[in-house]
Amino acid sequence: MPNDGNSPGVVGARRAIETFNRRRFLKATGAGALAAGGAGCIGGTGGDGGDGDGITLGALVAMPGDFAGGTAHQEAAELAVQQINDDAGLLDQEVDLIVKDTELDPATSRSKYRELVLDEQVDATVGLFGSEEGLAVAEEIPKHETLHIFAGVADTAINDQIRNNYDQSKYMFRAMYNGVHYGRNLAAVMDAKWEDWGFERIGVAVEDIEGFTNTIKPTALDNAPDFVEVEFEQSFSVDTSDFAPILDQAEDADIDMLFAFVSQAGAGLTAEWAQRQPDFHYGGADVHAGEPAQWENTDGVVEGVWSYVGGGAPGVEPTERTGEMIAAHEEMHGHVPQHAQGYTMYDSVMAWKEAVETAETTNSDELIPVLEQDVEFEATTGMLSFQEQDGEFPHDPVFGDDGVQPPIMQWQEVDGEGQQVGLWPDAVKTGELQDPPWF
Repeated sequence: MPNDGNSPGVVGARRAIETFNRRRFLKATGAGALAAGGAGCIGGTGGDGGDGDGITLGALVAMPGDFAGGTAHQEAAELAVQQINDDAGLLDQEVDLIVKDTELDPATSRSKYRELVLDEQVDATVGLFGSEEGLAVAEEIPKHETLHIFAGVADTAINDQIRNNYDQSKYMFRAMYNGVHYGRNLAAVMDAKWEDWGFERIGVAVEDIEGFTNTIKPTALDNAPDFVEVEFEQSFSVDTSDFAPILDQAEDADIDMLFAFVSQAGAGLTAEWAQRQPDFHYGGADVHAGEPAQWENTDGVVEGVWSYVGGGAPGVEPTERTGEMIAAHEEMHGHVPQHAQGYTMYDSVMAWKEAVETAETTNSDELIPVLEQDVEFEATTGMLSFQEQDGEFPHDPVFGDDGVQPPIMQWQEVDGEGQQVGLWPDAVKTGELQDPPWF
């Protein structure tokens, strides 16, 4: 299709580039997604088993109201706790939720965590978004021996800590995929779908974020099927605003698809790709593409972009419970979860609930073997159960077809509106991959 400079896609791309250059997004957003408030009533028993004084759950969230990931965390925790209380609470007691804002800052995260376990004496904590804040709190958790279930933080250093110092670090679990899982998942979709999609000659563009460069990208490429040919690989800094050199290289290499690992700078690369209208697809690991508001945020420039989603989204629903959670979230908050980690936060709370109900206690030491051996339930991200101490990734979810795995979706225009269309695996599939609109 000829580029006349005034087509809707080009005009939208120009607006998206202007918006990207004007706002530059929150600098911390991408790093947090990759490692990718207010307070409730004071109460609880400090994780000692529940003595009739009420049960209190602490949530660590990042800049709710200002950052989609933190807002999604808080709203999902509120929904889960409300549903628990509507269903008679836990151990015949109401659950109180106390939310603390980590500000995506390691020092603040430590401080807020201490407030929850020391001042508020919560029975357990959930949440944390990014790797820097998560790893900072991971150093604190052994000192307080209170169960924490991460809703984010993809860094496998947490698993190393549990493996190497189990007795002190056994209090940590994670209800989200780790970076290796993300990479293996992309390799799995390569093997399952890329030949059908015509993706054989690829270029790789990777934003210089540790979770991408050290884990997700190399894991994906190291496990790629033999038919995939990598024509070039180019990294770029998080503050990059001119992507012409990468796109020039991609066109010169005559690739089928630009395999992108992007977060903070993703909107800029997407916008320039759409404005240029090249003869190749674009997608892979685009953190913001998973957000339901991204079509509106980019004036539809994301049409044709495909990516994994680190949880779920409307139209990308791994289980029946995903759709039920979305409907309940919309009823309670007036909108769907704003970020994929809303689903992993919801699952974190529900995993804690399952363990408490099974063990009939909130005592952290008694909940650990229950989470390791007994908890398995249909969560919003799949069938959720946890690996034991001797697992490949101790206390992470069981990953794969029988566990949890990040679904793959594509932004498409359906009946005049942008929709996230599930492509893979079959549990989320609602459509087929479409070419970009200018093809």
